[in-house]
Amino acid sequence: MFAWAASFSVAMALLKSLESLPIATVVFVRFALSILFIAPLLFGSSHTQPLKTQKMHLHALNALFRVIGIWATYYAYSRLPMGLAASIGYTGPMIAIILAMVLLREKVGWRKWVAVIIGYMGVLVMVQPEQAHVNLAVFVALLANLCSSLAKVTTKEITKTDTVPQVIFYGNLGALIISCAFAGYYWEMPAAGEWPLLIAIGFAGSLSQFSYVKALDAGNVSLVAPFEYLRLLFAIPVGILLFEEALTQHHITGCFIIVGCSIYLTWREIQRNKQKNDASMVQESEKKICKDS
Repeated sequence: MFAWAASFSVAMALLKSLESLPIATVVFVRFALSILFIAPLLFGSSHTQPLKTQKMHLHALNALFRVIGIWATYYAYSRLPMGLAASIGYTGPMIAIILAMVLLREKVGWRKWVAVIIGYMGVLVMVQPEQAHVNLAVFVALLANLCSSLAKVTTKEITKTDTVPQVIFYGNLGALIISCAFAGYYWEMPAAGEWPLLIAIGFAGSLSQFSYVKALDAGNVSLVAPFEYLRLLFAIPVGILLFEEALTQHHITGCFIIVGCSIYLTWREIQRNKQKNDASMVQESEKKICKDS
């Protein structure tokens, strides 16, 4: 999740530098490059049938959620101030946790809810978003959160049987196919100096997706989602270096709140897994005693 937060922040910063290009062009190139980046991992694996899957319908659904989520995210960040877009984006973890409870039947205790809410308070302390008029971009940012959360839920379900490279390959392939219609209509050939930035966005976007899927493969959605707050810890130095944003006392205070909540969530998950392991060991011991008797 640290790798995801860093690469996501870099991709969004680069996107702000390409505001002259249509979103359709940037998104299309991003998905195309992601397929090129992930193909060696997929076809270079030890699997004899790297493209074989039993969940093509979920891959298609995941691709649909991903393309809508990324289009909406890119649109929001290109139309809104970085602080306002980021503050709206941090409603995503709570949406993801609710969907995980409803769709994946994950158990979320009150302690985790409290930590998530406190973490979001830390984001508000940190960002101090300006009072802005509600416009289309605000609703698009909320749509991005919903679709991204749905993509996380479907991704978690797919990773139960398919590999991480498969999830990324099919997700980007489906998203690329869907994007073709919009890219063909809004396409604008990038200038020679814009291609390096596009390639960097494609690489950073691919790395962020790979890191997030690996995190979902290792932990459940309700654990992974709150760590999205970490992206703001990387956005601060990126903003200072590239956009000459000042570091304030609010940023420092918010950092401590977010880091503290993330550490607590990690500790709670470690304790929960330890209790599960202890319980399973007790059950195995009891079964062995019964067999011996």
